[in-house]
Amino acid sequence: METKRFFESEYIDVESVKNAENKTATILNAGIPEMTKFGERFTLMTDFNRNTRKYVPNKISWENISKKWGTISDNWVGRTIKFEVEYDEKNKRDRVVAYPTEITPQTEDVTEGV
Repeated sequence: METKRFFESEYIDVESVKNAENKTATILNAGIPEMTKFGERFTLMTDFNRNTRKYVPNKISWENISKKWGTISDNWVGRTIKFEVEYDEKNKRDRVVAYPTEITPQTEDVTEGV
C-alpha cells in the first residue's frame, strides 16, 4: 500500500503543486461553500495525481476558469485545470493559480449575456 497520501494535506497547496509530476487536476464536483480559518470559501473536489483533493480557487484562478467555462460551476465538472505556482508580489509569497486546459467547442466568451 502506498502510504504517502496519508501524510499529505487534503488541500492542493503550493508545496503539493511544486512536488507534483503532473500538475493537472480534474474537477469532480460543482463546489461547495466551506468554512475555513479564513472565513467561508468556495471549495472544489478534484482528482489530483490519482488522489481526491480539495482546491480553494483564489480570485485569479476563478477569473481564469470562469472566463473559459462561465460562472456556473456545474459547467466545470469533468473539466481539467492546470496548476502553476506563481509569486504574489503584493503578499510576498508563492500562490497556486489554476488555468483551464481544455479547448471547448464554444468559441465565444461564455460570460456574454450573463
